Amino acid sequence: MAALVASSLLVMSCGAAPPETAAEPTGPAGQAAVVRAASSAPDNPFSVEEALGAECRPNYGGDPPLQGAACHGRLPEHLQWLLRNLPATHPYLSQEQREEAAAAKQWFRAVPGYGDRPDFVAHIPHYSQFWIRSFEGADPRVTVYVVYGPACDDDPVRSRQSIEDGCLGGAPYVVRELKIYRVVSGGVPEDVTAEIAPAPPTLTPEERIRYGRYLRPPEEGGARDTDIGLDVRRLATTPVMRWTIDPPEEGDYVPPRIPDSDPRGFMQLAHFGFLVWTGERFELREKVPLLLWACGTRQDDDCTTGDRGDPYLIEDGAAAAGAGIP
Repeated sequence: MAALVASSLLVMSCGAAPPETAAEPTGPAGQAAVVRAASSAPDNPFSVEEALGAECRPNYGGDPPLQGAACHGRLPEHLQWLLRNLPATHPYLSQEQREEAAAAKQWFRAVPGYGDRPDFVAHIPHYSQFWIRSFEGADPRVTVYVVYGPACDDDPVRSRQSIEDGCLGGAPYVVRELKIYRVVSGGVPEDVTAEIAPAPPTLTPEERIRYGRYLRPPEEGGARDTDIGLDVRRLATTPVMRWTIDPPEEGDYVPPRIPDSDPRGFMQLAHFGFLVWTGERFELREKVPLLLWACGTRQDDDCTTGDRGDPYLIEDGAAAAGAGIP
């Protein structure tokens, strides 16, 4: 996959990990045992996080993907390790910033997944969006991490003017990047963005014209591939992201709404597929079961059932059990 970006797409190379790289914490002892034991307490939705010493609340109120319930405490050891050992080419993080983030308490949440230990989603304070979402699979030696951000600059004018200082070029501009890393026990984080995820969707010439009017004034041109962004609001409950065009609702230009009659239209958005973690890789799917997208196996206050009118969601419990979270 060239790259996954919540508001833009691009390609970066991956360099060697910092020299202080150490083996990722694994094995039956320590936190791994604590997490597995806590996972067997289904009556407490925060059992895993509290076993790690975190203090939890049902209404954290942060930005996606950690916009609902969350816990505050030291991150699980493997997330601390990842922060310290992100490749030097991961944009806009100095080694000092990595160390500070790994040592500080952060907001995070455990998510039911496919592995022996839960998946985790964590928000890292920065002047722009910065989060990590881990994905476990059948092989306990392998963990995949999606890392989003941080930005070099949230201001589009300064971003365009400071490419030589570390900001990345794009259309219309790029402030953040999402990358996928794989860690095999005893190894360093490897950038596998292009290996285990499909290429991001692109627009046909007709779609550039059709969706342009919903995004910007006619004199600014049609829609661009980078207008297709990732909806990550469900990552705190399910292993699924969604490609959409979601027209902005701010600024001087007031665009018309995308109608449901549009070939991709739903709820005033345009649908370009779900990006689903299978336990080994990410797959692009046109439809997914409602359970897999909206709520997963956890019924939190932020669990949304209002998507039942979404034509791309299959209301089939059997299908959900077969394609969803264990």
